[in-house]
Amino acid sequence: HPPPRPRHGRHVAANAAAAGEGESAPADAVNVDVEAVRIALGLLDKRIVMAVAAEDFASAAKLRDERAASLKSLTPQVQILVTRLDRLCRPGGSVSSEDRAVAANALVEARDTRALPSLAAALRVSPGHSGGGSKQHALLEMTMWELFAVSADPAVDARLQDGVLAMRVPGREGLELALEIFTEVTSLAPSFAEGWNKRATVNYLLRDFPAAVEDCRRTLELNASHFGALSGMGLCYLNLQEFAEADEAFAGALRANPGMEEIAVYRRKLNDMRILAEEEQTRRREMAA
Repeated sequence: HPPPRPRHGRHVAANAAAAGEGESAPADAVNVDVEAVRIALGLLDKRIVMAVAAEDFASAAKLRDERAASLKSLTPQVQILVTRLDRLCRPGGSVSSEDRAVAANALVEARDTRALPSLAAALRVSPGHSGGGSKQHALLEMTMWELFAVSADPAVDARLQDGVLAMRVPGREGLELALEIFTEVTSLAPSFAEGWNKRATVNYLLRDFPAAVEDCRRTLELNASHFGALSGMGLCYLNLQEFAEADEAFAGALRANPGMEEIAVYRRKLNDMRILAEEEQTRRREMAA
């Protein structure tokens, strides 16, 4: 949870539905496992390709019909969501950078957090910022950060943004105000992971590392894929000179988001930091003796 970066200045007060009409989605659409749908459709696509390669066109036609029927059984909102996720998450060069960017922006504007499991799965296998898929990785990461900040209540989302603005006020006063606001957010919506993560960030900046670690734990209980909370927990443990715990947290962050190059550097240097800390402790004991 490094200090928050402006997320394109975007704040949407109304929690609009994916269809864009402000109506709540049907119950079956809310409960559907979008990532499971994507996996099932992907398997059908592979079987279709294999059937065509084997010149088994009758089987390919049946599989296409099965895929069409599967899509038709979904609500329009879920069909749109699955299509956008496929464009953003599909590996390789089969989708242009422009189409990926359009899909990412559409997912952000739809504010549909059901996309997060698919995004997290894609981010885990992304090449990272230094690989050939760096643009895709950046879009996945950006989209997840945006959707992390979406709760079930527009009023809570607005209050979260108030806290982000308070953090930009210079000096300790702004951080203390932000801490108060994010504490209010966690009270209003205790199951909203980002409220706890933002409070962890403020506690980190106020150098209250034990409190920040506890807030990171609460974040991860609610959202195990929150790479920001994992990396933030590692930084807190690093400041507390609890190096084994820092290494475990950094390893988790890199599993969730392989593109966190700064965290990878911290992890590589952990042993040197541990040795320096032990030497400093020895020196202080000798001076005190």
